[in-house]
This record gives sequence, C-alpha cells and structure tokens, in this order.
Amino acid sequence: MATRRPSKHHVERIIRHSGPLTPLVVTRTSTARLQISIGDSSWTAEQFIASSQRAMYSCFQCTRVHPDRILYISTGLLFTAESPLPFGGPKTCPGYTQYTGSTTDHLFNYIVSSAYKSYWGYRGRTTLEFALDLHHIGDKEKLDELLLKGMKRCGHVDWNKGIVIPERLMHVPEASNSFAVSQVLFTPTQLATKTKLENNGDRI
Repeated sequence: MATRRPSKHHVERIIRHSGPLTPLVVTRTSTARLQISIGDSSWTAEQFIASSQRAMYSCFQCTRVHPDRILYISTGLLFTAESPLPFGGPKTCPGYTQYTGSTTDHLFNYIVSSAYKSYWGYRGRTTLEFALDLHHIGDKEKLDELLLKGMKRCGHVDWNKGIVIPERLMHVPEASNSFAVSQVLFTPTQLATKTKLENNGDRI
C-alpha cells in the first residue's frame, strides 16, 4: 500500500519505533463516543478501515443533524496546513490537497484510510479530529464556518463563490450544551483520546 513520504516540514513529528505495530481499531462506546480497541491481528487493512468507519458513522448518526454535516465540520478542522500528517504540511501544498473525490463517501474513506496509512507506513502520530462534541455546544456560527471551510477545502464547492448551506446540512440544536473537541490519536502502542472540556465558556 503506497504512501507519500512526509515532508521535511513534518519530520520532527514522526516517531520511529522498532517494536511491532499494535493492530488498532476505532470503536464506539455505549454512550456513543469513540474509543480505541485492539483489533484482530488477522484482519486485512480494508477490514480495519471499514470497521473504524462504521463506528465513526454510527456516532455521527446519534446526533440530530445529518451525518454529512459532522463530516464536513471535521474536514474543516482537519484540512489545514497546521494539521499533523497526512493532512497538513507546507502551506503551498498540504497533504489534504491530494484528495480528489467528489462525494462524502469518498471524503470519509479518504480521511480514515489516510490516517491509517500514515500510522502503518511511518508509525508516527496521526490525528483524527472529529466534531461530535463541538456540535453539542451549539455554537452555530463557528460550526457553520467550519462546515463551509470543509466543503471548500475538499473541493465539493467552489472556493471563490458564495454558497448557501443546503437544508440537509443545517444546524439542529442538541439537548446537551457541553463542549469537547476530541482528538483520536494513532500511536504505535495505543490510540489515545485527548479531550479538551469546556462548559459554558469555562475551561476545565
């Protein structure tokens, strides 16, 4: 499975390990949150990716909004030059510019498979940052801004034209107003979840 060698800009983020690679898979908890589990070492790469995608999409479906809204907001968070590999990189050519798909299925598969390929290929640290909890705080303006950035940066809408958010991607408030941005991190020994909690504007 071919992967692009990381740029010099990100060399310091790659951690080399001599030990065996832990077979990690993203799973869903009973409270609809993402966590890391040790997968079956006999699984193929496609099985790891597909299983992780199912868990993530299942969590997306637990909100009152369309799953594609969560995906595009996540894309707005991930598709920046400042993101870790494989999405970030030099401002003139960050990793996410390699994405050429035209549908949300293509986009979701690209994000998850690219993160896995980076983990498998370099055993470095790759971040998958999803906006499930960010959505729950209900900051519509911030979420809409990330949504539009995500749609434009992945090329699903014209960057230079004004767009109206489609009705199916509109914000729908949730019952909870708690806030967290969860980072799902692939590392050679574990996939840790770092969560920054904020409640009513006060960081904890």
